[in-house]
Amino acid sequence: MNFLLRLPAFRQFTPLWLALSLPLPLLAADPVVSNLSASQRAGTKLVDITYDVAASYPLRVALEISSDGGSTFTVPATSTSGAIGSWVAAGSGKQITWNAGADWGGQASSTMRFKVTATDIIPPPALTGFAYVEAGTMPSSSQLSGQSVSTFYIAKTETT
Repeated sequence: MNFLLRLPAFRQFTPLWLALSLPLPLLAADPVVSNLSASQRAGTKLVDITYDVAASYPLRVALEISSDGGSTFTVPATSTSGAIGSWVAAGSGKQITWNAGADWGGQASSTMRFKVTATDIIPPPALTGFAYVEAGTMPSSSQLSGQSVSTFYIAKTETT
């Protein structure tokens, strides 16, 4: 199988009315997928798809496959593993392995196209009523003074 990739990066857009209504520090950058490439493992029907994704929140990553140069994306992509699905962290060199033999049988195409999309799982905190707290050491004014904490979200208002 020959794989030719000529796909632009895909991203999800924030509606303009929403962007204008939120304070600038609360707006997170949309996920950006880049450096998409694919290659078939020699002697197998496994295809390794690599990509980079930049984002501020955990992501849902999806894969679509076309055998007709990108006119339609109808090739099944159900036998996958790696950095795909929900809760994918942003980063470089992410890899999805697609089992073309299981999903697509003995078919071949010289005009394969792959589309990797990433969407935020957790909406920006301003939309949920929660604030994002970076990992670090608790300040001396807290009861947990000097203790390290992981990144977390906290409600902006008291709840019962």
